[in-house]
Amino acid sequence: MYLSTLPIDQAMGIFDRISKKTSARNTIVSGAMFERALLEIRETGFALDDQKWFDEVIGALVPIFNREQHTDLNPRSFKTFLTSQDSL
Repeated sequence: MYLSTLPIDQAMGIFDRISKKTSARNTIVSGAMFERALLEIRETGFALDDQKWFDEVIGALVPIFNREQHTDLNPRSFKTFLTSQDSL
């Protein structure tokens, strides 16, 4: 969800650097699939996770913005999150 708030080239740059191990039946592993998902999230304003992270788990995600309409996620925290996921 956070990556959908970034410029497309920046989001794709992050996607290119993260592990793309398949962890569930619908894990996004290609750049084309990821870009389509980003565009869909931007259009709808929310994301659906239909077994992309874990099999048998489905969820809905919405962005949380501060008063200035920015996400409050600290980029360093996000980088830590991404690098910790490589071990999954």
